[in-house]
Amino acid sequence: MTDGGVLVAICDASELRDFLVEFRPTVDAPWETVFEAEGGPVPVVDTAMPDSRLSVTTSEPFEVTGSSIVAVLFSDAARPADVSYEAEFRIPASGLGDADWIYPDGSIGTDRCR
Repeated sequence: MTDGGVLVAICDASELRDFLVEFRPTVDAPWETVFEAEGGPVPVVDTAMPDSRLSVTTSEPFEVTGSSIVAVLFSDAARPADVSYEAEFRIPASGLGDADWIYPDGSIGTDRCR
């Protein structure tokens, strides 16, 4: 997490070029598009402080708290049909620590990539 956003690590050699992050503060809330960009490749997408190699079209601050949900959709082409990665991260009710990373399977650790 960052102040006003999240960090999303890209843990393989894919050269992703299109990035979309959506957010729900609670399970009942509607999805909000909080980050859209293209460019790169970059090893980490920081929605609050985007890498200068990205052309950002949407960047809205948001605060991840316990029980919120973050969804990411990253692709290597401009068409949604060519999606490379899609994941939904459900934040535990107790929240996350400053050094914690949440993995697509819901487990939590301190390594960016495992």
